[in-house]
Amino acid sequence: MSISTSTEYDFKSIEPKWQRAWDERSAFTPGDNDTRPKYYALSMFPYPSGALHVGHMRNYTLVDVVTRYRMAKGYAVINPMGWDAFGLPAENAAIERGVHPAKWTYKNIEHMRGQFKRVGFGFDWSREVFTCREDYYKWTQWIFLQMLKHKGKSGEPVAYRKTGKVNWCPKDQTVLANEQVVKIERQGQTY
Repeated sequence: MSISTSTEYDFKSIEPKWQRAWDERSAFTPGDNDTRPKYYALSMFPYPSGALHVGHMRNYTLVDVVTRYRMAKGYAVINPMGWDAFGLPAENAAIERGVHPAKWTYKNIEHMRGQFKRVGFGFDWSREVFTCREDYYKWTQWIFLQMLKHKGKSGEPVAYRKTGKVNWCPKDQTVLANEQVVKIERQGQTY
């Protein structure tokens, strides 16, 4: 038997081999009746923008390290992945390219999913979440309706209507998050 002494990492053969092994063994998918102690990790779902960047690598690596550590300690770990697929940035990007937002979103999800898998993150893909699908958002709507009905410890409603200042986009006729606002300064005035 010969042992290779090459100092180069042959990622083209090694990475797919282990990804296949993980898939065949469902390594990151605990069974519903698993009796081991449970550990749940939920990473922030990325926007399906089209490509992963270094920020994705950093954030998802941190969660991956924690979940693999828990698995090594004997926990049944659920680490689902999902897509924050409702949003004005994605819709505007699709419109700028003359593509229907749903088509744009699902194409980007497919591409980014492939990138995540090639990196080798230990997500439970059997529990993949799409915030743009009714089987997800019907529950966020249900929770909101429950919040309208119920009162908190103070006796005040958990959700309520109130007048307040918002970032309004006249072009899209919608409220914008602070992160979506582009501030421009002209002649000492901020717009």
